[in-house]
Amino acid sequence: MPEIGYRTTYGEKNLEVPLKPFHDLAEWSKVNFLYTPKTIMQVRQLLHQSHDKKRYKRLLKVLEDETGHTLLAAAEGAKIALSDQDEYKIGLDFIEGGFFVPIQRTLFEASIEGEVEKISASARQCLQEAGVKPEAIDLVILTAALRKFIPYKPNLNDSSQTQPSPTKTNFPALAWVWPTTVSINLAKRPLR
Repeated sequence: MPEIGYRTTYGEKNLEVPLKPFHDLAEWSKVNFLYTPKTIMQVRQLLHQSHDKKRYKRLLKVLEDETGHTLLAAAEGAKIALSDQDEYKIGLDFIEGGFFVPIQRTLFEASIEGEVEKISASARQCLQEAGVKPEAIDLVILTAALRKFIPYKPNLNDSSQTQPSPTKTNFPALAWVWPTTVSINLAKRPLR
């Protein structure tokens, strides 16, 4: 989003542009609420004071042309492409002719590292509450975009221990299979 004005500044006091439009652009369910005359007018007003008019004008173009969902689809496509490539060029011609943004897998990995750790911590807590050792897990099912992203693997042990290498599958719902000798069916475990 930096290429469409995210965290740019405006005015004599070098204030950061409001972040709400960018946050709303990142959520499928909120995008349509950005196309109001009031929001577009606010972005136009800030554009006049923007210190990076070229980038911030791209945000205005997305709002005026109502292409927020197209932007989200391009970002989703980039995440999927980075599962097979070290670098990908996100095509944003719908914003500006010939406009694309190159992104490297290492940058993507670094940007999701904190979220991956949150998922891992939740999985560890779930195992602890269920009284199950991490070694007993031989299947992890992921959904959404991360299911195709190869480097993702929840760390079920404490963070100082390494995990087995995941095996990518092509089934839509099954993302990773970790071979182990013990399997467990948590669904049959009685609730406490």
